[in-house]
Amino acid sequence: MNVARFFFLGLFCCSGAVCSAPVDGYYVIELPFVPRAINESGQVLGMSQSRAVLYDNGAQMPLTGASGLDAYDLNDRGEVVGEARSSSGDRHAFVWRQGNLYDLGTLGGSFSHGAAINDRGWVAGTSSLADGSMRAFLHDGTRMINLNTPYSDFDLNDQPIFVGESFGQAINEAGAVAGSATDVLGPFRQAALYEKGVMRDLGVQASMGSEVVALNDRGEALIAVYCCGVLLHDAGRLLPIHPPRPPAGEDNAVGALNNLGQAVVLSSTGPINQGLWIYDDGSYAEILPRAGQIEVEMAGVVIDMNDAGDILAQALIGPQKRPGYVLLSRDPLASPIPEPATYALWVGGLLLLAGHRASGAARRAAQR
Repeated sequence: MNVARFFFLGLFCCSGAVCSAPVDGYYVIELPFVPRAINESGQVLGMSQSRAVLYDNGAQMPLTGASGLDAYDLNDRGEVVGEARSSSGDRHAFVWRQGNLYDLGTLGGSFSHGAAINDRGWVAGTSSLADGSMRAFLHDGTRMINLNTPYSDFDLNDQPIFVGESFGQAINEAGAVAGSATDVLGPFRQAALYEKGVMRDLGVQASMGSEVVALNDRGEALIAVYCCGVLLHDAGRLLPIHPPRPPAGEDNAVGALNNLGQAVVLSSTGPINQGLWIYDDGSYAEILPRAGQIEVEMAGVVIDMNDAGDILAQALIGPQKRPGYVLLSRDPLASPIPEPATYALWVGGLLLLAGHRASGAARRAAQR
């Protein structure tokens, strides 16, 4: 695992937007697996060679008893949700808890997917119905609840029925569920929110579709608008998030949202390089990492962020710009790489020691 400390270098001129002061002292930790989520304790859930793993305090370990689980989210109690093959052979939503897997079932169809879990152990996801159509669900620990869709029509007997499909993506502590939905007329899904017993369309109506990708405990929802950027849904308002660079309307990729209302988004500055921005109550701060012995360029997707500001993201790493994943953390989860001169002496000493101790070299090779 490669670790390097970086400092924010400051902010470019923020014309047309408010900029906040940078915060320095982050660490960059290259993760040797595909991260899926991070909780408030800083534990990172991920997938490594089709196996669910947990990264905690610098150590990576497999989830015991989670064989076959495709993991997607974890809560602060360490419970994990995802999907796995059921006893019938179908893919179902499962919860992993204290070394055991629990099948959450379906809404009458053959498939279900667990996308998010809150600290009460409630799960949001998507399940098929008996007719094969998809519906968002809330599992409250005892049963799976069909959240229906925001759209309705009348059947042949003039009775109201729900039409279209819905998909659950995020959940907060109050049990609100967000994601997307589509009616029978529209080919693209649009951002939707279920709360207080009703699912409603959030009114984005993007030409290429939209969906809620994050929902916090304040009820704010971060919306990916496909083709057009990022919106924050707050108390019924749709607020555009446009980092100062590039200009508004260009390719701003949606990211993550924490319970403090802070959002992290990527904004393209070229075909490869992308800027990483933190949005907080109308102001923007750009993260510009100087990675020391490791070159890191933000690229691709911001995966998750917790209230401490720890961020999971895709990146291009090293001089070869190999694609990978990083944890940007304010805590020194591992020792930072030394200064170049010290680093060179340290590496030289290791090579000399390796030449005299073949057994040590063999052990290192076996660990690769």
